[in-house]
Order: sequence, then structure tokens, then C-alpha cells
Amino acid sequence: MKMWIQQHDFTSEEVDGATKEQAKKALATFDWQSEILKEKESKEETCPSGLGLISDSNEILHICPRASESCLVHYHYSTQKKLLGFIPVKNQGSHFVESCSIAKAMDLIDHHFDGNQEEILKIN
Repeated sequence: MKMWIQQHDFTSEEVDGATKEQAKKALATFDWQSEILKEKESKEETCPSGLGLISDSNEILHICPRASESCLVHYHYSTQKKLLGFIPVKNQGSHFVESCSIAKAMDLIDHHFDGNQEEILKIN
């Protein structure tokens, strides 16, 4: 799994072959509050800092901790459907959660590493 930590100024630190434990540790120990403050004080263009994970099948889980001890969550995924009952068609989807607890975000990391898309899509 590819993991990155994105800072408010669009810079990022990437880790190839990240484990579930590394991802959860990064979410728990990175200084998100400092990044949120820098984002707020910056006079330049910024983006929400966050932890991103890309699975081998290209699903993307992006968790952005906020000052209120909650997280914004973006999940981009694909599904396979059949057109006319027999022609395989790949569809792209995205799921957005505006406020998710850190504990629930840790569960989402578990589900993402386990390939459990259905559980991620249940979070709202």
C-alpha cells in the first residue's frame, strides 16, 4: 500500500509498501494541529493536510484531521457492473464524510487494508 502525509503547503512525504500499523501510527502521531494552524495562518494557497492511502487496486482513502478532533474523509473506489447482464463495465465512485472521529478513521484504515469497501461505504 502506498501512503503519503500531505502538508498544508502541498508538500508530502510518501511511503511505499506501508503497513496497516504504520498508517495508524502516522494518523495517531503526526502533528495535525500544527499543520491546521499553519494552514489557517498562511497567506499562500493551501490544502487540508491529511493521510492518504492508495491500495494495489487503486482505491484511495484520504483522511484529513481537523481542529475539532474530527476528520474529513474522502474515499475513491471502483466497482464492476455488467452492462446488458454480461458486458463488464468499471464504474468510478467517491464517498465523502464531513465529520468522522479519529477512532472511526482508524477503523477505516483497517477496512481499507483489508479490502472491505462495503464497510467504508457504510460510514457517514
